Amino acid sequence: MDASYDCKRVLAPTALGEGEIKQFEEITLTISKALNLRGIMDVEVILSDGQLKLLEIDARLPSQTPTAVYLSTGVNMVELLAGLYSRHPQPKVSPPSSPRGVVYEHLKASPGKLEVSGEHIMANAGPLQLWENFFGADEAITNYEPIVPSG
Repeated sequence: MDASYDCKRVLAPTALGEGEIKQFEEITLTISKALNLRGIMDVEVILSDGQLKLLEIDARLPSQTPTAVYLSTGVNMVELLAGLYSRHPQPKVSPPSSPRGVVYEHLKASPGKLEVSGEHIMANAGPLQLWENFFGADEAITNYEPIVPSG
């Protein structure tokens, strides 16, 4: 639906206003209660004319969101999920006073071109490495190989 974001990019923190956040929470609670869900669910919406429209839900741990949430807020979704099944029936979440901005995206570089692509590009990327301080990004998982001058 969206060439810029759908399955390609996660931004945190959200740019939603208080009313939109409340609407998002209501949508999420309604769905989770209807499913009798006890765990983590990925809810995808679009904002259209001031209203959130539900795109899809996945009653699973989403692939990109936990990393973006953790780097932005320090909230570890995997830890929260584990807490649901441990001795503590309701994990405590304390939102940070000032979240960090995070952009989690999949980029494909080719000669003369840089494009935002979906996570599917990882499957055929060959051997991947984690790089820190990667061309201005804090970190990147990439198949990039620097060209070493000969001689």
